[in-house]
Amino acid sequence: MTTIRLFKVMMLSLGLITLGSSVAPVRADYEVQYPTKDAWMGHHRALVILLEWPNRPHQVSQAEVEKTFFGMGENDHSLRQYLLENSGGKFDITGTVLPWTKAKHNWGRLWCMFQEKLADMSDHMSGCSPKTIVREAWAVAKDQIRISDYDSDGDGKIDHLFVVHSGKLWKPRGTPDDVFDYRFKQAQETEVFQSQGIGRIGTMIPIGFFLHESGHNLFGLGDYYGSGPGYEHGHYGIGMWGIMGLGAWGTSSSMPASELFRYPAPYEAASKIRIGWARAQVFTQSMRHVRLRPVEESAEVAVIPLGHYQSSSYFLEYRANRGFSRNQLGNGLLLWQGWDLIQADGRDDLNHGRNLKHRPLPPNKENFGDSSDPFPGSLNVTSYRDPKSGLVIEHIVQTPEYVDFDITFPNAALETESAAAIRPALKTESKSFLPVALNGHAWDFDLYPPRPHGLAPEGKTGSEQPWTKFEGLVR
Repeated sequence: MTTIRLFKVMMLSLGLITLGSSVAPVRADYEVQYPTKDAWMGHHRALVILLEWPNRPHQVSQAEVEKTFFGMGENDHSLRQYLLENSGGKFDITGTVLPWTKAKHNWGRLWCMFQEKLADMSDHMSGCSPKTIVREAWAVAKDQIRISDYDSDGDGKIDHLFVVHSGKLWKPRGTPDDVFDYRFKQAQETEVFQSQGIGRIGTMIPIGFFLHESGHNLFGLGDYYGSGPGYEHGHYGIGMWGIMGLGAWGTSSSMPASELFRYPAPYEAASKIRIGWARAQVFTQSMRHVRLRPVEESAEVAVIPLGHYQSSSYFLEYRANRGFSRNQLGNGLLLWQGWDLIQADGRDDLNHGRNLKHRPLPPNKENFGDSSDPFPGSLNVTSYRDPKSGLVIEHIVQTPEYVDFDITFPNAALETESAAAIRPALKTESKSFLPVALNGHAWDFDLYPPRPHGLAPEGKTGSEQPWTKFEGLVR
């Protein structure tokens, strides 16, 4: 008997195909539509379906899942708390976690494969696709669901549908396709999580993975965990100082592997500007005694535009020892040029790690960020001079409640260039917002990003956004 005939006999015996059957094309349930620029603003509602495969009993309680997504306790570190903290209260997500419900089928390679089109079978030999998992979850849980309870904008769809299941992929690491590769027609956003890790990595629900990939999908943010040869060769980019870098994993290279993606670092200052969360103070002339409160409680960011692109401008934030920054190895003023972190110690340790030639998952002894990276930091570095423009940030003082510093432009020409870069952004045609009037050397306003025009592929940086594409607005 040939190998092909033997394979067919095996499939028949398992009931996975019938004589004369063919694999019918699967009709897509949706067409990809990018969300509006305010994708994560206001109050959204979420439904979490817990799906238990009969042959894979769940190991995580409903209460634990509730705490992970919506908990508000001091040590919960929930998805809701993360979004409230990073958005400065501009974005909140609440919802319901349904009890664990048994699936009709077992979690198995062959069953997963044969839910797909023939051309896609090989893509799902490591576990069921999000499409299959979501459809199975909806089939067994739909009688418990009233869509209007989770629809904040009246469009007839659930704002966020999260399906958490008890299966585990048969591969070392999950990919974005294992979480985001399907949008259910009953929901605006649909994501699938293992209840324990992603692939064989970690043992907790990976909210950091969701937040990192959403930065790509919704806001065009790039990957900032290493350039050139990349982090497999000791180039760690921004390390664990931001979620679009290695901070999606957590906040310390010594963290246990079981916690990967569970306690992520905050979004970067420039990322908060693009998302629309930052309370930005923009400086185009010299200023004494600029004060920033802890970003975890204020969402305050100081912006110094130098040119028409964010990558050449400075973004300053005060990371304090609280909230989702609590376990980072240092605290103080983080000084970013675009999405590049200026390390106060001047050593650039983040890009001079060991050439391991493999993914250096925690715990390890690599430097993903340390106490001498912020200003003043453990080395008490109180000033920085931009080598190209001559801009100086100096007299940096840190207290528990604020950091204080001076901004010095070296000449009037740089001040003129800085003002020219941002001033066109004060124009708006929106009747819902008012343009900001200039107020001396600085003015406060919110910056809202344009509608996303494409995904930043894994390993690529997001597209550059000229300042003139941003609207300077206040509510």
